[in-house]
Amino acid sequence: MYFVLDSLQKSVASKQTVPELAARALNLPQSEIGDLIILRESLDARKKNNLKWVYQAAVKLVSGTAPAGSKEYALPVVDFASGEFKPKERPLIVGAGPAGLFAAFTLLKKGVRPVILEQGKPVAERIKDVETLWQKGTIDPRSNVVSGEGGAGAFSDGKLTARNRSPEADFFFRTLVEFGAPPEIAWQAKPHLGTDRLVQIIPRMTDYLKTQGADFHYSVKITGLEKKAHGLLLKADEGEWSSDCVILAVGHSADDFYNALQAQGVSLVKKTFAVGVRIEHPREFVDTWQYGEQHDATLTGAADYKLTAEIEAGRGAYSFCVCPGGRVINASSANGRVSVNGMSMSARDSDKTNGAIVVTVLPEDLPDHPLAGLMFRKEIEEKCAAQGGLFAPCQKAVDFLKGEKSKRIESTYRPGYFSADLNLLLPEKIVSGLKKSFYVFDRQIRGFIDKGMLVAPETGTSSPVRILRDPETFESVNCNGLFPIGEGAGYAGGIVSSAVDGIRLALKFRNA
Repeated sequence: MYFVLDSLQKSVASKQTVPELAARALNLPQSEIGDLIILRESLDARKKNNLKWVYQAAVKLVSGTAPAGSKEYALPVVDFASGEFKPKERPLIVGAGPAGLFAAFTLLKKGVRPVILEQGKPVAERIKDVETLWQKGTIDPRSNVVSGEGGAGAFSDGKLTARNRSPEADFFFRTLVEFGAPPEIAWQAKPHLGTDRLVQIIPRMTDYLKTQGADFHYSVKITGLEKKAHGLLLKADEGEWSSDCVILAVGHSADDFYNALQAQGVSLVKKTFAVGVRIEHPREFVDTWQYGEQHDATLTGAADYKLTAEIEAGRGAYSFCVCPGGRVINASSANGRVSVNGMSMSARDSDKTNGAIVVTVLPEDLPDHPLAGLMFRKEIEEKCAAQGGLFAPCQKAVDFLKGEKSKRIESTYRPGYFSADLNLLLPEKIVSGLKKSFYVFDRQIRGFIDKGMLVAPETGTSSPVRILRDPETFESVNCNGLFPIGEGAGYAGGIVSSAVDGIRLALKFRNA
């Protein structure tokens, strides 16, 4: 029997192992610890310059007994034997991001061989296109930071945040470790991989899927969908694909495909999303605020932060996707549009820390059209691009509050940036919300405004559209055979939740 052991603590400089901490807490020799599973590791930074690692563990004693009053721990188990849905044809998966890849991985465990259609390129080729974008300012609309094998998460900090560690989430983490991720991602409170690791793990996973019977087709852009008597027909720029089961895992930037769904009468609705800016600070400034002046970055790593502010009833501003020791990157999906995001390598060792500060956009803020959020986002990106193409507008936070262009700007953003007054480029409601939140955040992190450099626009926080689906079957409410999953479907937000959504759909399939 495993039981839960909470609040095992040690200083950040301590060399004690978790089994040693557990033995001491139980007042037993370490030889009595039969097995130990670290469930969670977090850094307690409430007392600056006195930081502690805190662990939760599941312990199994050699005797098989457990201390009186302890909580039993059940090992997470995914039931691959259940499932009712059995398609007559091979499932088509549109998109090779986290949702699509993990749906495919799970289907193969059930003996179902999917066909994956990806409009972008494999990671190795995609890396070259992204570097060309960052160095020369030219974009391939099909192969960039948001399109291609691995999805938008491949070029990010690789955050693996999970609100709860469900059996499906545990399966996700174990799978990543199987393909080369460090084991500690399974128990860290804020695990991350970094782009340098992600671009190695993803090809290993897709290569394995191919050996197990999945077929991958790259550079296939789906341009339309038609309902047929016995299934769905996908029209691509080069050929057609049909099946009675189409798993839609397109990500949050597939504007063309949303329009194709709308044209076919597939039920779509507006949903809440957020828009704002990236703010860059010196990494040392953020580290010192979080950990104290005597912190040792070799022990703690770079610090992040989490900030929220209520702007008005029902509307807030918050930090999103903070990238400690990272840089701001171009995340545009097409020419004539500019969007930014953040990225870190696994070491998180640059001298800047950046995070998105975004303001909630509610459905009632927009016209009565299911794709109004896409139009809202597109207008912002085009307005900023009209000023400098794929170069990003920048402004010191203090000057943004004054409504003045900054005379001197500096950013990690590539391919380049220029000075602009963001008050004139962003919608008034977003500007107002950002300004109110900055004052709130500056009271929490003194210097947040004075030391902050803004880069705009951050528009890719989540999909502004939801494809309505049955909560039990995941099938579209009015398009038989269409299964929307992941972030682009409006049911996830981030790498972990998208992958888990794909896993949960695939578990509904009957074993072949």
